[in-house]
Parts: sequence; C-alpha cells; structure tokens
Amino acid sequence: MFVFGAFLGSAKPESFWKLALVLACFLPALGVAHLLITGHTELLVKQGLGSLLAFIPAFCGTYTGRLIRTKWVNKQKA
Repeated sequence: MFVFGAFLGSAKPESFWKLALVLACFLPALGVAHLLITGHTELLVKQGLGSLLAFIPAFCGTYTGRLIRTKWVNKQKA
C-alpha cells in the first residue's frame, strides 16, 4: 500500500491527500463486504476497525511520492 501510494502521490502531487483517502478506503470496504457476505458479522467491529490502520501507510506513501516529485524530479527539470 505504501509503494502504490508513492506511485499515486508522484503521479498527481497536487491532490495527494485525496488519492490517499481513496486508496485507504478500499481495504476497510472490502473487508467489511467480505465479512457481510460470508456471514461473520461477529468479527465486523474487530476486523473492521483494525483495517482502518490502512490509512497510515496510504498517507505516508502518497506524501512520500509527492515529496519525491516536487523536490527531486522538478528540481532536475529546471
């Protein structure tokens, strides 16, 4: 998630935080959908809240990609 976030952050550095939100929302959404489909609703709170930790590598990755793009790549073009 960190590496993919870095690619997204370097692709569109002006809206990196929006891309981090989209990237991080997929993991909890898919986890909750899986639990609902399989009928394991007793694990919904435990695994659903745990998957919210996906926001940390998503934001770190997109911010790192943004830094790489704005600091090093744009400096080389000048």
